[in-house]
Amino acid sequence: MILQKWLEELRRAMSEQDVVDFARSKLERARAGVVPADIVESPLATGNDVRELAARLATVPASASNDLLQQLLIVFSLAADRLSDLERRGMVTRTPRRATTAG
Repeated sequence: MILQKWLEELRRAMSEQDVVDFARSKLERARAGVVPADIVESPLATGNDVRELAARLATVPASASNDLLQQLLIVFSLAADRLSDLERRGMVTRTPRRATTAG
């Protein structure tokens, strides 16, 4: 049932910021649970941030995961998929990833 609600929320998202706001709201709720600090303190300002966090959640070993992390993985995977859908439709333009410095 909750998955259906999330899908409906994402279908209404018509911009990158709508998707980011959706993902951020779910991450805010997760902060009350048992989630590693590097996950809950992740910046969420752009679609790239959503994609990066989805990728990080996907690499959490099953032995270190819990129900909340699994839910976040689903949320962020769905959000990344919605961003891709909006890009395919020409409604969102993917921005280049931020440059990072070595070290």
